[in-house]
Amino acid sequence: MVYTGQNRERYSWQEYLLYGGITLGFLALIVIYVFEFSYMNRTLQFRSLALWSLGIGGAIGGTLGWLVGREKTDWVERMQIFVFFVILLPLFSPLFASLSNRLLSFSDPRTVNCEVVEFNVFMADRFGRLEGEEPRVDGYYLFFRKEGNLHRVELPASWDPGMEVVPGVPIALSFQRGLWGKEILQLNNVSN
Repeated sequence: MVYTGQNRERYSWQEYLLYGGITLGFLALIVIYVFEFSYMNRTLQFRSLALWSLGIGGAIGGTLGWLVGREKTDWVERMQIFVFFVILLPLFSPLFASLSNRLLSFSDPRTVNCEVVEFNVFMADRFGRLEGEEPRVDGYYLFFRKEGNLHRVELPASWDPGMEVVPGVPIALSFQRGLWGKEILQLNNVSN
């Protein structure tokens, strides 16, 4: 006889709403993460912010995993819960660090003259180009010196600096200091 799942556990409508909400929330976090990448690419010293957030996320995840898992008697289930928290929280901690740095900023944007070191176009043709087809610009890499430090940011193709960007020539860029002290390049001169 074919097994058709007669003995499977039946959920109430509240449980369907709860688990469906958790699933939709997780998918929403992934979508927000994708949209936040453009801000992460324009945040100066984002690597250090991400590393700090990974460490803090790992510590919080380990603590939560231990607290939630200690109520379970089966050590396999306890380990599954612990690993779930230890992986999930550090996975999303750079997102929360970037969002809080950008959205909870209490400083005004300021314009700084920076020396252009290099300005490159990048094209991200996933499947290649047809012969004779014009390449499409997907964005720019801007390498510049600000207060003696070399930085690289990724800019969208619609970015218009209002002047020709030449290595060795200063350019006025607008920055806003975030909650965690990391500055974000503002695209106030983007032409839509």
